[in-house]
Amino acid sequence: TNNNNTNNNNTNNNNTNNNNTNNNNANNNNTNSNNTNSFININESNCRTNGLGDFKIINDGLLFYILYYCSATDYLSLMLTSRAFYLFGSDDELWRYKIYDILGWDWSEKFDWKGTWRGTVLSLLYNEKYPNTKPIFDFSKIEHPYTASKKIFSFNPEETHIFMTGFVGGLMHRRCYQRMYPTSFLDLPTSHVDRRSNLTYQQFVEEYEKASKPVILTDLIGDWPAMTRWNVNSNSHSHSNQVTDNQATDNQTTDNQAEHEKISNFEKNYGNIVFKMATRVKSKRIKMHLKQYLKYYNNQLDIEPLYLFQSDFEKLDKQLLTDYGDLSKIFGQDLLDLLTFSTRPFNRWIITGTAQTGTPFHVDPLTSSAWNALIVGRKRWALYPPSFKAPPGKYSHFHEDRFFRFEVEPMAWYLEHYPFLPLELKPWECVQRPGEVIFVPSGWWHSVLNLDNTVAVTQNFCSEQNFPFVWAHLLRSAKDEPDTDSDVQRVKEWRLKLNPELLKKGEDYAKIVNISSSDSDDSDNDKENQNDNKDTNNDQKLLESKIQLEDNNKTSILLSNE
Repeated sequence: TNNNNTNNNNTNNNNTNNNNTNNNNANNNNTNSNNTNSFININESNCRTNGLGDFKIINDGLLFYILYYCSATDYLSLMLTSRAFYLFGSDDELWRYKIYDILGWDWSEKFDWKGTWRGTVLSLLYNEKYPNTKPIFDFSKIEHPYTASKKIFSFNPEETHIFMTGFVGGLMHRRCYQRMYPTSFLDLPTSHVDRRSNLTYQQFVEEYEKASKPVILTDLIGDWPAMTRWNVNSNSHSHSNQVTDNQATDNQTTDNQAEHEKISNFEKNYGNIVFKMATRVKSKRIKMHLKQYLKYYNNQLDIEPLYLFQSDFEKLDKQLLTDYGDLSKIFGQDLLDLLTFSTRPFNRWIITGTAQTGTPFHVDPLTSSAWNALIVGRKRWALYPPSFKAPPGKYSHFHEDRFFRFEVEPMAWYLEHYPFLPLELKPWECVQRPGEVIFVPSGWWHSVLNLDNTVAVTQNFCSEQNFPFVWAHLLRSAKDEPDTDSDVQRVKEWRLKLNPELLKKGEDYAKIVNISSSDSDDSDNDKENQNDNKDTNNDQKLLESKIQLEDNNKTSILLSNE
């Protein structure tokens, strides 16, 4: 508070008590001053302590949380305050949130990726203030902090560096380490999941679906038009590895830039279609043209990159549906197709993401089974059988940059949880490669991490084999949440459309897990009694129990003990 900021040009200055003095004299004897200017003194031992002032007592996570509520203009002001606040104010994750203040959730009209969120936000703000005016600065020239920090080790005398001290470990280190970690290190030479080809439908049902066992099928999609029409890179696999391993190097913006600027087949065929992107807010989706997304996709260093996750994509362009083939010859009829459009849940998605994107641990909706066909890139899968109540590390109750219970993203899980798991808690693991289809049985927990730029199509399905589990789930949902009409309507529709024998299998299994079909019919009248007598173990029973119905309609239960 006693900062004088004096520019003293006296050649014989002996004032050792002068605070925050910027002395330009080479013979300055003020070497004992503790309050030197915290922005330009590179010899300072701890720029965090001196540069944050009273904010130094707050950990990095809480300080980021406070800064989240500031504006883009505030960030620019903070960056001029000290080296420490320059580091916080230039954090691209903070700038990422500011774009919602400008564009909301529909980015299809104005979004133009500039290589960083800071550059993109500043470009949008400039265009708002000075429409139809050429910017005086190229916002795409703003470097990402991770790229800039790597240049320190190049010792290029023409580069200007701002050295940071006092930031040891913690949030800053973890973020940078996670983003710079090469996903090629996470490839697996072996697999816990069988790889099979030339399987018949009966073989698949007997060996994998009834046994509740994942499998990778290698010969189903080689002739799909999507294998060429959905290609996002001119040399998808080798090029993706190069981007992943060297993404933050200087070569990314030079040697690889020309490669990225080529229009891919995916962009050429569907670039003007508006797709939806998954966000950290689960109920919200960003709308963006595919060509806008691919520009971002090929030149970003986000910790949790945007993930294209589009359901019911046939509404956007029917050609997308014809680009991939029918897999019912191996997975059988999908009973979800018997439901009307208003009651059928979303069951197929196009998924496109860069390296380090993915999905946290989850069980598929309605405890349905799923297949995932990979067009481009590699995916690492971690799977746990239904006997697990929840995978280890699925949730984190405290995190330095979070203040609530949240699902751990796949990349963070592999770096922070996976290495410390005992052998008995290790998941089933495999790496899916281009042209392969993985089958995930009903009730299995699974998490997916993209090792490269990837494009895939996935579909949840209900077959005759997993119908009892789906039916029991619907009955329980209709019983516990009678105000939700969708599951009640699905129950009524299936009762009308399914053959009696299959329906009886579902009813028998529902009785085994203590769910009565009649409960869903009179749920409105008995809602209070149902809540009092609710069996809190129903969810676990649904996941742990496996049923095998014999021809004589006798029922036996097989608990998953994998």
